[in-house]
Amino acid sequence: MMIKCKRYKPCKQALLPERSLEKTTIPIPRLHVYCLGKDNILGLPFMLLDFIDGKALINIDIPKLPDSDKRRLFAKPGDIYLQLFQQQFNYIGFNPSRLIAPNQVFHSAIDYIFMIHQALLDEFHLRRDSVCGESDARSYLYGLLNSRQFLMDWVKPEHNHGPFVLMHGDLRSANILVDDDLNIVSVLDWEWSHTIPLQMFVPPPWLSGCEVLGVLKEYNRLYYDILASVFESETRDVEYQYHLNSRNISKLPLSNLWKRKLGSWAIFIAHGLMQPLHFGNVYTDVIDPG
Repeated sequence: MMIKCKRYKPCKQALLPERSLEKTTIPIPRLHVYCLGKDNILGLPFMLLDFIDGKALINIDIPKLPDSDKRRLFAKPGDIYLQLFQQQFNYIGFNPSRLIAPNQVFHSAIDYIFMIHQALLDEFHLRRDSVCGESDARSYLYGLLNSRQFLMDWVKPEHNHGPFVLMHGDLRSANILVDDDLNIVSVLDWEWSHTIPLQMFVPPPWLSGCEVLGVLKEYNRLYYDILASVFESETRDVEYQYHLNSRNISKLPLSNLWKRKLGSWAIFIAHGLMQPLHFGNVYTDVIDPG
């Protein structure tokens, strides 16, 4: 059935990453039409996408896969990360448009991270349900106030002014569809995609079968560190294909970036900034476990 809408739009100017993603081979469902208003048969805004035959990666028990299958699987999102990494910009944020104010971009990593931190403070003061009582409030506020200077020091000067890279805003395993052979057939939910600082461009938390809260647990962190190194290794093998004239890791931009970060607490700081809802957990579990 064709859904008609007076304000339906073809997808030429749809969502932020479309033009950049046209330069990649990342599998994404094609957006046919969308409607931002309610004047349609549904009475709701909608998007009409391709049907994708696949299963969500979240349903795959990654830790139980044979090592050879893990490596083969990790190489696929590794290639996606590489192609996103190659889409570089001189500002952070969304593509300014009539829907997003032009001042919602940043030209330095430290300003962007300060904004995220300030948003967490604003949420604390404006939302009573953001804490579970006085003791929790005192602990959370202490963590927020103490982490500000820590985050400012965390930003590396050499990365502060870019380049900034395109990142999927919600690259959880639930948004990655695979076939029976563990080939990625589609990556969903690109609407929150934006450009981010290099220090926040890190391997995904789901490598160990957990999302952010899971990998923060001490007993999961070591396993995640191991699998992140495997992911980096498989990604490096793919990156060599983009740089056939060099076998020197220092000439591989993403591998060179990751080799200084993996296996350290810095990767968890990046996860906390990518998912600010869990930043408080990152502080108490990693920065200041007390």
